[in-house]
Amino acid sequence: MDMRHSTPGQERRWPIGALARGARSPGVPVPTTADEVLEEHERQRRRRLVRILTLGLMIPSLLLIPSALFPKFILGSLLSLLIVLAGTVAAFILNRLAYVVAASYALIFGVAAALGWQVISKVVLQHGVDAVDLRYYDLMVLPVLLGAVLLGRRGPLVIASVVSVFTLASLLVLPRTPTLEQYWKAMYPYSLGSVYDVIALAVLFQWVAAVIGWIGADSIRRALAIAARVDEVGAANARISAQAREIEVQRLRLQEGITRIQQVHAAIARGNLDARVRVDQAELLPMATSLNLLLDRLTRLTREQSDRAQIEAAAHELAMAMRQMRAGMPIGTLNYTGTAFDEVLIEFAALRSLQTARPSLAPPSRPTPPPGSQPREAQNAGSWPPLHQSEANGQPPGPGDAVWPSLE
Repeated sequence: MDMRHSTPGQERRWPIGALARGARSPGVPVPTTADEVLEEHERQRRRRLVRILTLGLMIPSLLLIPSALFPKFILGSLLSLLIVLAGTVAAFILNRLAYVVAASYALIFGVAAALGWQVISKVVLQHGVDAVDLRYYDLMVLPVLLGAVLLGRRGPLVIASVVSVFTLASLLVLPRTPTLEQYWKAMYPYSLGSVYDVIALAVLFQWVAAVIGWIGADSIRRALAIAARVDEVGAANARISAQAREIEVQRLRLQEGITRIQQVHAAIARGNLDARVRVDQAELLPMATSLNLLLDRLTRLTREQSDRAQIEAAAHELAMAMRQMRAGMPIGTLNYTGTAFDEVLIEFAALRSLQTARPSLAPPSRPTPPPGSQPREAQNAGSWPPLHQSEANGQPPGPGDAVWPSLE
């Protein structure tokens, strides 16, 4: 179990059922590390092989059962075929239930048990192990090779250990026929042999098959590891390609938004202060909003400056018109500015119309007083408008005195 990415109290535990099945439990997370991915590929490979091998052994076992019944009933052969059939059926059912490891052991031990029972049945029938029966020990390499194919690198070593123990025990414990006993003691007249030849050759074949199976299983595991890395590299390349396409699409979108901003800048440079930026890209939206706010402020300041210039010009014209009115000179037409100052111009025009509608505003001619008779009046004789009598005497005008409007 990989504990490198776990935290205290949160260790990832694989359920026992999942280990026996060789498959993931629904509560177990999907494999993410390289080792977990490799184990998943290995499990799928073994499950497919178990299905093929179970069918490949089940069908011949069914077909060979009549040969143990006819023309002569052979109990040992029949039981051996039934053992193989039972092992293949159990392996097939377990494999269908996703118990891949258990199915592999059921298939392998079914074949090994059938070969072992064949040896024991010969002992019962022949009252001992014969030299012809040594071929069954050579056939023990079949479970070893099946272990290499279905159980990985440790499978052939485990199976070879089991069948080697059975071989040694059966040859040393079970009785032997006279022929095998002569060969065992190097007394067989037709061939030289010894106990070493009987035991060593059988065990040697089994362990040679185990080593070959281990090498093959290790090669398969290495090939799967390389394939897993290749798959990871391919997936990484696919992700990189997808990211590159997304980056290109994003670049085109940003380029479109930048082009719109540049067009607005060009329009502002040409004097179009009403131009505004409109973008759909979320990345450029803050920049576009800030630029639009800046343009709004510049437009408002420009208009305020223009209004101020117009007000200053209109105020200057109004001052000139008032000077001309005071001097009795004709007044030209004043230009409206389109600002709040127009109210002042309207009031001035109304006042001028009122002055124009009263031509008798000029003072009536009166006799010139004799010199020295009215010093104050004579002193103010040249003023316009003329002072009233009460004003000439230094008093405010009375309610019956006429008041002359001033044009200043």
